[in-house]
Amino acid sequence: MNDIHRVQDYLADQTVSSDFTLIDQSDFVVVDYFDPEINSSVVSNDMQYVHDNDKDDTYIDLMKG
Repeated sequence: MNDIHRVQDYLADQTVSSDFTLIDQSDFVVVDYFDPEINSSVVSNDMQYVHDNDKDDTYIDLMKG
């Protein structure tokens, strides 16, 4: 079970790392946050990284009421 947790942590770190690399290479970022009621730490980290690095950002809410 410990191996599974280590792999999960490793994969999460790799996803964040690749996201940050793509953000760094971008002129602007569009976030398609399908359901804001579902907390996604990766999306939250990405959005904070965009803000902290002075990138132009746009958030799209596609929820239909």
